[in-house]
Amino acid sequence: MKATDWVTPGIAAVADRYGLDHGHAEIGLRTASAIWDFWHYWAEIREGITWLESLLALPGAAGPTDARARGLDALGGLVYWQGKPDQAWDLYEAAVALRASRSRVFWT
Repeated sequence: MKATDWVTPGIAAVADRYGLDHGHAEIGLRTASAIWDFWHYWAEIREGITWLESLLALPGAAGPTDARARGLDALGGLVYWQGKPDQAWDLYEAAVALRASRSRVFWT
């Protein structure tokens, strides 16, 4: 039995199943992005990528929200540790661009 056998189903149920099953992309993305390092630490990178990609594909995740930016950051982190730094870079850039588009700070 792996250390994650008892934890992963609970995390997936809270973070992702709720978001996917009920179409609540923001709740799922906020939770999944908060625990992305769990998937990295316990070598469940593919599982985390699958959840985050599924959540980001929801219609409710398409808008320029902080939850989407966090989800892109989390996915970028997992993709990086999967050995795909170029794809991770693209995800990070998308997150930065999204945050910049939402910024209310005006530089003079």
